[in-house]
Amino acid sequence: MKRSLILLTGALLILSLALPAFALPAKGTKAPEIKLMALNGKEEITLSSLRGKVVYIDFWASWCPPCRKALPEIIALHEEFGGQGFEVLAVSLDRTVKAAREHMEKIGAKFLLVYDAKQEAARTYQASSIPSGILVDVDGNVAWTAKGFDPRGMPALKSLIKELLEDVQVEEIKASN
Repeated sequence: MKRSLILLTGALLILSLALPAFALPAKGTKAPEIKLMALNGKEEITLSSLRGKVVYIDFWASWCPPCRKALPEIIALHEEFGGQGFEVLAVSLDRTVKAAREHMEKIGAKFLLVYDAKQEAARTYQASSIPSGILVDVDGNVAWTAKGFDPRGMPALKSLIKELLEDVQVEEIKASN
């Protein structure tokens, strides 16, 4: 237990030194592009390929206790809204792809999983702590951000997702005409 605590503390220190201590992108700004390899190692996933959907970007790691608490809530969001134009893009900051993949398989995550090997996306998004969440609207703009995880904020996040999904439906109607 003591060794695990030392390793966790060291990993958090390294992560905090590797990432700038700034704020996440501001609400209303364009969400920076993410271009990372999927955990399955077979495909590259980009944020721009998800344009037209509401996207929840989650920066996480399997060794992070708050991330472990947040992931079931994120899975529930995906299960509730996944068929309505909502997608989760989970960006792993684990030390290895294997650790990230094993953890997600264990908890049964069925959303987009990518690995940020060089922490480039984390630096771009200034995700200096994990978990960090960013909600992106159908036009690719930042609609909401949060550092850390507070389950009391989930009702407000769900409400915002519902509101943004109305924009997805409007876009689909426009496209069909």
